[in-house]
Amino acid sequence: MTRIRVALGALALVAATSAQAQSIEPLSVMQVESITGLKGLTLAPSKVDRSAKTFTTAENELALTMKIAHASVFEFWRDQASADDQAPLQGLADEAFASKKGRYVCFRKASKGVCLVARAATGNAAQLIGDAQLMELARTTAGNL
Repeated sequence: MTRIRVALGALALVAATSAQAQSIEPLSVMQVESITGLKGLTLAPSKVDRSAKTFTTAENELALTMKIAHASVFEFWRDQASADDQAPLQGLADEAFASKKGRYVCFRKASKGVCLVARAATGNAAQLIGDAQLMELARTTAGNL
C-alpha cells in the first residue's frame, strides 16, 4: 500500500512539474524591457484573443501582443488575405514571415506557432517597438521554445 502511495505521489509531482513547465512564457517582461528599453511593462492575457498575451506599459498603452498557438494556426496566419504584406524570413525558425511594413513577425517552430505584433503608430501615439527590436524579440522567443 505504501508503494502505491509513493508511486501516486511521484506521478502527481511529475504532472505538476509538467503543467508548470508548459505555463512558462517563451518571452518574459524582463526580456522585452531589456530589448526595447521600455520600463514598467506588465504581461496579461488578451481580452479579445485567447491565444494571445499583451505587454502593456505603466500608462496602459499596448506595446506588444504575443500569440502562441498550434502550428496549424501558423499556417492559417500565413495564408491570410494580407499575404501580400508578408515577406519570408530565413533562419528564425522552421518557417517564418514578417510584415513588409514592420508590424509583425510570425514563425513556426516544431508544433508551436508564434506571432509577435508591435503596436503600430496611430494618430498621436508613436510606435513603441522598432523593427530591429521586434526581430530581436522574435529571435529571443524562438530561442526560448
